Amino acid sequence: GRHEKSLTEIASLRTLVETLPSPAWTRDTVGRLTFVNSAYTRAVEAKDATDAVERNLELLDSSARETIAHARNNGDGAYSGRLPAVVAGARRSFDVLEIRTDTGSAGLGIDVTEAETMRSALARLVDAHRRTLDQLPTGVAMFDTDQKLTFYNAAYRALWDLDAAM
Repeated sequence: GRHEKSLTEIASLRTLVETLPSPAWTRDTVGRLTFVNSAYTRAVEAKDATDAVERNLELLDSSARETIAHARNNGDGAYSGRLPAVVAGARRSFDVLEIRTDTGSAGLGIDVTEAETMRSALARLVDAHRRTLDQLPTGVAMFDTDQKLTFYNAAYRALWDLDAAM
């Protein structure tokens, strides 16, 4: 009855976690790894999950783990934040969630490196456009949907004798 249903649910959840493309792990009460999924195993370049757990191969550096442990052991028992990790020799950025459990903790890391790279590329592009617009001899002003002035170039500033602080 209920016992078989619980075992089935646990097996289903374990299969789900195992097939996630993101590294997932559990730790005991002293912080040692007790389970890692295949994405974690690949990320730390272990032979298999058993190898990663037995050798306690960490995805996150000690500073990141201390930050997580501090958050997990205080307040609401959870950590959520962006942290760096080295995956197969390459520096990556992960959105990490780790929560306290009855037996230790459980965590998940979602690789956001591409999103972060795109965000910084977009910021550089916007910056380049602002510099270009600032050099135009014609006054240029941009307003948001509430008609609030969000950008003006040097020619517009000179035309209306505005403060250069924007």
